[in-house]
Amino acid sequence: MRRTTWIFVILLGLGATARAQTSSDFKNWDVAGSASLFYEKPGDINSITGDDWYFNGRYAAAIGHYWTEHLKTEAEYAISGEGSLFRQELRNVGGQDPAFPVGVETFHRLEQYSARMVWQFGSNSWVHPYVSGGFVVDRERERLFIPAQYQFVSGRNPILAVPELHSGPTWQYRLGYSVGAGTKIYISPNAFFNTGVLATFSKPAQTVSVLGGFGIDF
Repeated sequence: MRRTTWIFVILLGLGATARAQTSSDFKNWDVAGSASLFYEKPGDINSITGDDWYFNGRYAAAIGHYWTEHLKTEAEYAISGEGSLFRQELRNVGGQDPAFPVGVETFHRLEQYSARMVWQFGSNSWVHPYVSGGFVVDRERERLFIPAQYQFVSGRNPILAVPELHSGPTWQYRLGYSVGAGTKIYISPNAFFNTGVLATFSKPAQTVSVLGGFGIDF
């Protein structure tokens, strides 16, 4: 995290210096929207068996300010759809051993607030590859569902071991960093199609987004 902080600060300083030394024939701003195939690993799910990652959609809006033709600062807000994970926990039921396996389903929806630096390659071209790095704040909503579960004992009727439970929502806040790469493909002098991959790491969570979207320079 400390190394990422210094990289971010250095790029910002270089951008401010370079802007004073270059002409202003490039556009100062861009705005873009995107939709993504979104994967998240919430982490710390305390499962003996089950899923680590869930899949859903992610939708984002971003605004960027160009310091030079190649370097910009970008701010983004993104929200995912609600996805779910299944896991199994071992619990003591009625003080008896061995522990009783309990199925649990958790539901997750993630909001992300990001600030990053983007370096765009290429000059006077229709295709601009880019790389990015920066910081992200996660705001994750989680709720939990445990269906009623029964213990079966030979010669007896099933015994209710775990009653049905709905809990939440609860919220988690995390600070992390992001890295990404992609390509802007211009379809007119000021409009572009954007495609790329973005990964975030905010311990213990990780996300990967495969995105596509449109934007304009102005």
